[in-house]
Amino acid sequence: MTKTIEVTESTLQVLLLESFRYCLGRQTYAVSECVETLIKYWSVLPEVWQDRIQHEIDRAIYRGVAEHECDIREWKKLLDLEVGGK
Repeated sequence: MTKTIEVTESTLQVLLLESFRYCLGRQTYAVSECVETLIKYWSVLPEVWQDRIQHEIDRAIYRGVAEHECDIREWKKLLDLEVGGK
């Protein structure tokens, strides 16, 4: 059973950012779930946060933090999103 709850937009934004930062260094199913959720709620994030997330993904790929090809493929889905895009 799925239960619907309400959270403020600012709480959702913080939870999305914290989840992203936790998952960025992981090599598990959590990566694809995180990416899927971020895509769904991308328009809720402030543009500066969207830009920061994309920058952190680029840096993680460059530094080898995101090292598995399956994870990199997932993260690149977020790089394809427009900053400020709705």
